[in-house]
Amino acid sequence: QTFQPATEGVLTVATSLPAPGFWEGDDPDHLTGGFEYELARRLADRWDLELRVIDVPFDDLATGDLHGADLAMSQITITDERRGHMTFSTPYYHDDDGAVLAAGEQLTDLKTAKERLWGAIDDSTQLDLLVDVIRPDDEPVPFADTEAAIEAVASGQVDAALLDLATALVATSDRDDVTTGGRIVVVDGDMAAAMPTDSPNRDVVDAAIRSLTSDRTIATLVDEHLVPRFERAPDSIP
Repeated sequence: QTFQPATEGVLTVATSLPAPGFWEGDDPDHLTGGFEYELARRLADRWDLELRVIDVPFDDLATGDLHGADLAMSQITITDERRGHMTFSTPYYHDDDGAVLAAGEQLTDLKTAKERLWGAIDDSTQLDLLVDVIRPDDEPVPFADTEAAIEAVASGQVDAALLDLATALVATSDRDDVTTGGRIVVVDGDMAAAMPTDSPNRDVVDAAIRSLTSDRTIATLVDEHLVPRFERAPDSIP
């Protein structure tokens, strides 16, 4: 089986920028690296295709609107609800959730979490977790992207923002006004490539990701592009 791209000779990958650590650069024409970017390049090379990246709002990707891309790689976590709108590959990364707080603060218990005014990215699994599991006293505030959520914490608009842990650790690593001060261990934290529901490419993508996992290419990309950007080691966070 071979990959069947929508545009001949081109692998079109959708993501939502900015996404430091995962995609280094503010627009598709100026990407310089990142975990998911390098993984996308490995896939394109594997199928002898040119890589084209398009920037799509995350809430579109989360509801299955890939804007014509062959697949999306944008820290998209697999959920049953999303399976109704798209097809997922086998996972390529598992992540917990991270609480972004004002510098010097930590979050260690559910009671304190319920008392916080939270922010999260709209249509994200973190927003669902806040509403369905943590159930804070005040309704969480949705934001368009990571940058907006973190700036809301920095300005005091919200007390905390819940993000993918890796995203939080990268986004807070070069700031002195916010920190990743809490970790929520999640069972369903698998990130995968998303494809249109009628995509003929799922088996091909699965085979490629499994191969890149078994030969430790993906583990190496994580060590090279994510871990050095983390504010601190994930296991050190309460």
